[in-house]
This record gives sequence, C-alpha cells and structure tokens, in this order.
Amino acid sequence: MKLDPATLDAIVRPRRVTTSSIGGLLRSEPEDFDVEEIPAYTPEGEGDHLFLWVEKRAFPTEAVGRELAKSLRVSVSEIGFAGLKDTVAVTRQFVSVPRQAADDAGWNWRSSPNALGGDRFRILSVTPHGNKLRTGHLRGNRFRIVLRPEKSWSDEEIQIAREAVAQVMKIGLPNYYGEQRFGRGGSTVDLGLELLRSQKNASDERRPSRRVSRNLKRLALSAVQSAVFNLVVSDRLERGDLVRAQIGDVFQVCASGGPFLVADPEVEQPRLDRREVVPAGPMFGKKMKPSAGVVRDLELSALERMGLDESSFDIPGKLLLGTRRPMLVWPSPEVHGDAEGIVLTFDLPKGSYATVLLREITG
Repeated sequence: MKLDPATLDAIVRPRRVTTSSIGGLLRSEPEDFDVEEIPAYTPEGEGDHLFLWVEKRAFPTEAVGRELAKSLRVSVSEIGFAGLKDTVAVTRQFVSVPRQAADDAGWNWRSSPNALGGDRFRILSVTPHGNKLRTGHLRGNRFRIVLRPEKSWSDEEIQIAREAVAQVMKIGLPNYYGEQRFGRGGSTVDLGLELLRSQKNASDERRPSRRVSRNLKRLALSAVQSAVFNLVVSDRLERGDLVRAQIGDVFQVCASGGPFLVADPEVEQPRLDRREVVPAGPMFGKKMKPSAGVVRDLELSALERMGLDESSFDIPGKLLLGTRRPMLVWPSPEVHGDAEGIVLTFDLPKGSYATVLLREITG
C-alpha cells in the first residue's frame, strides 16, 4: 500500500503560517548549519560513566558512537546519546561512555580528552556522571543557520525573512515532523502502512518482501503516526482553529506535559494565549488520550485519508502505544542579514525540526 501523491505532498509539505518566501540555499557548507544540544542536566562530576562533549563536522552521530566503541573495545550499545544530530552540519552534543572501559583502554581523559577524536569529530571536554546518557535526555537544540542566496539577497528579501519570523513568533510554529521523517519519496511511511496492514490481517499474503529489523519497524510505524499528525495540524491551520480552543480538544500543560480534555474553551483560550497550555495532536495508539466532538471528527478524517482507522493501531507489543504531541512550539528566532547570507539563531524543544521553521522562510 502506497500513499497517493496528493496525500504524500500534504504530509511532507504541509500548510505554512507564512505566505511569502525567498528561496535560498541551505547547507552550502557544514558550518552553515550549526547545532548545539541543550542538555537536560549537568554531569555530576563523579560516577561510572563519562559524558563527552563532542563536536563533529559532516559526520553521523552513529559513526561517532562506532568509533568510540571500537577505541574503547566495548559494544556500541554501551555508548549513550540523548539524540541524533544532523550529519551535514557542525554539531555539539553529549555522548556517554563507560568510565571503566576508558580507564582500561589507557585513555587519559583528564589531560588529553581529544586523544580519541579524529578529523571528523573532537572531544572538547569530559565530565564523569553516575548514569549512562539515555535517548531523550535533552531539553532541546540551539541553532545557528545561514541561508545563502543564489546571487545576493536584496534588502526586500531580507525584510521578507524578518516579517516571516515575526509572523511565526506571533502565531507559533506548527510542530510538524520534517520531510526526512518519512523517507525518500515517502518510502518509510509506505513501509509502515504495509506493516500495519500485515499485522491487522495475519493471513494477508502481501507481507513486506524483505526482513524488517526492529529498529526499522519502529521507525516505519512511527512515520505513519507522524504522517497523520502532520495532516491534522495542517488541516487545523487551514480551518483557522490551530490557535483556538474548542470543546473536545486535548490540551497539554506546557510546564508538565499533562494532557486534559477541554470542557470550557472560554477558560482555556486565555491560557493558550499566554502559552501556558498548547493543543496536542494525535499520535495514534492504544494509550493515546482521545479527543471529542468536531476535533475527533477531524482526526478520524485524517486517518481515513491514509486508508486507516483507529483499530489499525491496535497491534501487539509496545511499538504503537500512542501519545499526544504539541501542535505548536514558540521559538524566538533572531534574524541578521546581508547580501552574503541571512543568519537565523533560535532554540527548539527536543523533537522539533529546524527545517520546518526554515520552510516558513524559504517556501
């Protein structure tokens, strides 16, 4: 089962907040895409693990893990990351390794932290900590991105970029999943749809023709959830109710993430305007908090566009438990520009995509 081209386009290129765009070239050099992890906590200074503050250039995060594991003679599974970072970029993030393995390998990490680095990554500092770094243990990421012109930016184009950023700051940034989530030509979400169908119809002979690893299965099923989420957010933006509380909405408290059903929009709208709460879109699964009324109708309509219904996600195991995801985030980008490049600096919470914000400017 493959998505029709119109639905796929609506998923990977959903509606924007802004109406004007300027194009531009992204990642002309890795230095044009600079990402720094915002840690969830500071390493304690003692413990059985070492937190390495690593800077890499045009190098995958997984490859850093493989090189560290090889140098320390441990399994890759013993290397910890809070999250993967862009490859075509300059990035800085924490990576954890077992302290005993580092000592056994004779690495003098106190005086020579970069002895394990190389041409593609270097270790800037090392701090002991009590626990291995786990996926998701970060607050977000800090970006510095340069958009290059094909020739040179005009004053008018620079002003369009500033106005686009101002519009996003006023309304909020739709918290879409970026195009990379869905695979080339939607291949990852197509695989996820095929897996859901074969799970639901155990006798169906049209099973995936290749063996699918657990990690790929998790990624593909998550891509289906993400695709439905993008459709719902885009539809609400088109309807003009993305920033309007409705009876039956599921909101999250921004400070705690706790979800609740909106019973009185007049009570919740001022809290939304103050950015104390945020509407939360569906990541369908057994444990997702259901919406009600017209909001539920809209979410079920997005499922239908994908050829799915709620029972599609009722599969064994823990891969599709379901949750709610904020439909808006509120970055505060700064824009500096000249004829050579437009520089944007901003923070995003974990799980949000810089490319979604850039698309509001580039189109």
